[in-house]
Amino acid sequence: MRNEEYDDGYDSKESFERAGCDREEDMEPEEPEEEPNPRHDPWIICPTCSGDGHHCRHLGAYTMEEFDEAFPDAEDREDYFSGVYDKTCETCAGAGKVRQSVGLKRHEQVLRNESGFNEAGEPLW
Repeated sequence: MRNEEYDDGYDSKESFERAGCDREEDMEPEEPEEEPNPRHDPWIICPTCSGDGHHCRHLGAYTMEEFDEAFPDAEDREDYFSGVYDKTCETCAGAGKVRQSVGLKRHEQVLRNESGFNEAGEPLW
């Protein structure tokens, strides 16, 4: 006489117990985890522009001598510090805030692009 048939391939309670399962809950298949909805992620300050919505990271870093050479006039220096050379942040599109999961992925992409290497470590140019 055959016992009730189990959904997960076990044809009897005895074979189920021989497989090391001792509770009825073990017989139920686990539901796959849902992808998190980015709309439910918390907002964070944009890591690329520190919440300003724009930055001058594309210009790189200057030593004092390099800065003096690049911006010889006082007016050029003033423009540099006032943000004339800034560009809109690609990570937050100028908002200054991003959803955590999406924003961190975008920031990683920006850092990879700035480093000159793709995800596999190959040079971009």
